[in-house]
Amino acid sequence: SSGINAEYGYDNLVQQLDEHKGKHAGFDEHQEEYDSIVILCQGLLSNVEEPAVGEALDEKLHDLGNKWDSVVKASMARQRAIEEAMQICHDFQDSVNAILEWLPDAEAALDSLETIGDDYEAVSEQIQELLQLSYFMADQNTAVEQVCTLGAIREETGPALSEMENSRYKEMKDRYKELWNKIGERQDALNAKQESMDADEDRANFDVTEWKKRFLRWMDGNHERIIDLFRKFDVNKDGTLSHQEFKNGIIQAGIPTPYSCFPIIIKEFDRDDSGDINYREFAAALKRYEFKPKTEGEHIDYEVQRAVDKCTCRRRFNCVQVGEAKYRLVDRLVS
Repeated sequence: SSGINAEYGYDNLVQQLDEHKGKHAGFDEHQEEYDSIVILCQGLLSNVEEPAVGEALDEKLHDLGNKWDSVVKASMARQRAIEEAMQICHDFQDSVNAILEWLPDAEAALDSLETIGDDYEAVSEQIQELLQLSYFMADQNTAVEQVCTLGAIREETGPALSEMENSRYKEMKDRYKELWNKIGERQDALNAKQESMDADEDRANFDVTEWKKRFLRWMDGNHERIIDLFRKFDVNKDGTLSHQEFKNGIIQAGIPTPYSCFPIIIKEFDRDDSGDINYREFAAALKRYEFKPKTEGEHIDYEVQRAVDKCTCRRRFNCVQVGEAKYRLVDRLVS
């Protein structure tokens, strides 16, 4: 047979190769006999007197040579196929074993990470530690994907996986997947913790009165009337603002607002806690803090604050007046 039996695993391939080598050895044993026949026929051809006899003998010799070469080549091809299949088994086993060698270290590295802390800097360091492990795992992805591709091919077309190969292959896939899942879960927990701490800090430092003043300065700079802005925010035109419409309006207007502070702001506008903000509530909340500069000093202060309000950093510049017409933005003096 010119094919190989790929339904069986490595041990069967070894048996097939041994049997095939035994059969192929027969060609070596008969090679001298074959060569003698060829020499004999060539000698007869040189001495034949009848052309028809010579042509018939030459045809037979040519046919014998073709068949001999064809059978020898087929035998050699089958041996190569068996050896290649055995090499596939070797490569697959080596790759699975290599992955199972470093997986315990990666699992131990994840398990050794400390419980998520309550300090912002500690959480930031823990995120960086987890990133290093994620980078290592990402570097191994190509090798794992190659093994899984080869495993899928073997499962579909052979050589078949032995019971031990299948067991270790499944162990590798399950442990690798579980490790990535645990990394993802910890990453989500760390991100949620950091976002929660950011939100706590934003709420602790949030001054709703100052926010309203910034809002009014923004309206003044954009020549917006309260009634016109209310109508813009009222997307469904029902005469009231849902909390979502209010939030969307503020966000679309580009007014810097920590998302975690929206409940504080909405509470100031939705005074009756009805779930909607009517125009009376909207206007009253803003008019209580309406301010127009009158003197030159007030106008300068007003313009400086408007410029500071354009800052979109998570931690905004602190603007402090240190003298007449002089202001300090963190460590920068502005006049």
